[in-house]
Amino acid sequence: MEQQAGDGKTALHMAVWENREEIAKLLLERGAKTESRDESNWTPLHWAASRGHLNMTKILLEHGADPEAMDDEGQTPRQRAEQRGHTQVLNQFSRR
Repeated sequence: MEQQAGDGKTALHMAVWENREEIAKLLLERGAKTESRDESNWTPLHWAASRGHLNMTKILLEHGADPEAMDDEGQTPRQRAEQRGHTQVLNQFSRR
């Protein structure tokens, strides 16, 4: 479940990248870790937020993803969403 590709991404990272909500839910139900890190120290939530995937962000937060996790550049998922102008995703963080 937590096997990583050469760039450190797990199956959950890939599901988030491609915005495959049902696959992400299945992986999470089967024990995928929301705090797994890729080679840039990005969690799946960093990817969901930076790509503007609102529902995926909700799913990850509901499964305990840390909105304050920092990547290699000291940026949180919330900051990545803000940098890219994803207002709806930012609003989701505000509800937490």
